[in-house]
Amino acid sequence: SLALWAAGALFGFGYGLLQTLLNAAAVINAPQSRRGAANATYYIAMDLGLGAGAACWGYVADWFGTRSIYLGAALLQAAAVLLFFVFQHMYGQFMDKIEK
Repeated sequence: SLALWAAGALFGFGYGLLQTLLNAAAVINAPQSRRGAANATYYIAMDLGLGAGAACWGYVADWFGTRSIYLGAALLQAAAVLLFFVFQHMYGQFMDKIEK
């Protein structure tokens, strides 16, 4: 029970931090006149991703078992980190705009 509470707290902290940083990246990189649209687009994409992701992982769990979800999620996270560094190298850091 304590491990579940600790895992939930860590997940909530990480999710809250990541959600805030990604939203800031979307809004900061948008022109001043389009920041509201960038914020709305971010939240629409997040909602669609959460809904579609839950459905897709449900199918994966049905077909391959629940253990496959952990491997699949780990592979997706590794791909996301790799893409982050590729895009960061190609387009620069979004934090550059914060410092100016």
